[in-house]
Amino acid sequence: METAVNLLMDARPLIGERALVLGQGVVGLLTTALLAQFPLEQLVVVDGYAQRLHAARTLGATRALPPDELAALAAFDPDLILELSSNPAALASAVEMAGFGARIAVGSWYGQKPVTLPLGGSFHRNRVQIVSSQVSTLDGRLHNRWDKARRLTVAWQQLQRLPVQTLITHRLPLEHAPAAYRLLDQQPDQAIQVLFTY
Repeated sequence: METAVNLLMDARPLIGERALVLGQGVVGLLTTALLAQFPLEQLVVVDGYAQRLHAARTLGATRALPPDELAALAAFDPDLILELSSNPAALASAVEMAGFGARIAVGSWYGQKPVTLPLGGSFHRNRVQIVSSQVSTLDGRLHNRWDKARRLTVAWQQLQRLPVQTLITHRLPLEHAPAAYRLLDQQPDQAIQVLFTY
């Protein structure tokens, strides 16, 4: 939750905006739940797994679709795009979808994956802004009023307010960790949040 809170602090959603969230893993779903509390015009999410799309609708997304239906968003014109899929191709899609003055907040960690972005033409012409978001630090513009303790307090409050327990799909004893990791690796469409009990 703290990562999702930090992401929105960096993304700075505005009243009446059209927001698009790419990726509905746990952080994406928590971000969607937080955004659903904002008075947005629309909140659209994209993910490749039906179970996650269903969870996103339950949490307040106005529209949820798989990546192969991105063309259906041609007229959507999002003001804010949050890239949380950890897929470099999704960031490239975000750049291509971004209209004039749109903002892209990147919360994904790509690790060693190469990222190729279409930064010619419309990227410059449309004055698209890309901002990185990383939970280990706060945006420098917030330092005079916020610290990590305050952000963590907000995250705890949101955990109490939102139906986050609905994201837990599996509870397994710690000794079943190998099975849990196999599930996440081989059947990622069958799990959202896996917890170990001990």
